[in-house]
Amino acid sequence: MLRLWLLAALFTITLQVSQGISISVSQQVQKLAAQKTSVICKNLVGQSLRTCCSTPISDYFTQDEKKQCNSLKVDATLFLWTYEYQLHKSTNAKNNSLILSSTALAKAFGKQACFLECMFTKKEILVDSALVEDTAKTVLAANLDDPWKTLVETAITNCSSTITTVTDLVPTIDVTIKAKVSKTCYLAPVLLMQCVLSKVGYSCPEGKIAGGAPCINSLAKFNTCDLFPATSK
Repeated sequence: MLRLWLLAALFTITLQVSQGISISVSQQVQKLAAQKTSVICKNLVGQSLRTCCSTPISDYFTQDEKKQCNSLKVDATLFLWTYEYQLHKSTNAKNNSLILSSTALAKAFGKQACFLECMFTKKEILVDSALVEDTAKTVLAANLDDPWKTLVETAITNCSSTITTVTDLVPTIDVTIKAKVSKTCYLAPVLLMQCVLSKVGYSCPEGKIAGGAPCINSLAKFNTCDLFPATSK
């Protein structure tokens, strides 16, 4: 169960070892993660979730789709958040927690939250401030075959349940777009996108892990650092 603390208006997600997605996920990764080795999550390299797994998923959105939410311009810093896990970089080095209502966090990925809100709204994954799980599965698992289709859909189900709990308490984030221009954006889209990238990445199916022992170790660490462990409904 996700453990939540509300302290002086600061909302913190505290890490637990995830239960993992049970579809031929590497047993070596699960075994290493279960050892609960001490990890400083923010120091992990998000790119390894892509390079350590032979996956057909290069991105969940096209460049043209992304430009529609960024004044028709390419912005590598924003666009990275639809295909590479980055959320762990904002965690606290001492306890691996993520404080969603802090000003530092708004600065760290506030613009990304607004960008993903736009993307999800255009795709009708976000409707009337709520995530639409079935639409998320249709969009994010489009053109995928198994095991990838099931892996993405299962990740969406697990992520949606946890994120709903989180955003019921902290639904939005206040973002400074530029000098004297601020905006309030929903957190659910950026959290769901990053949650899916994390779970699909470290749950690389048996036989698809590239890079041998270093990659198995890296995926196990991301498993341990899962900010959105599965919860029972």
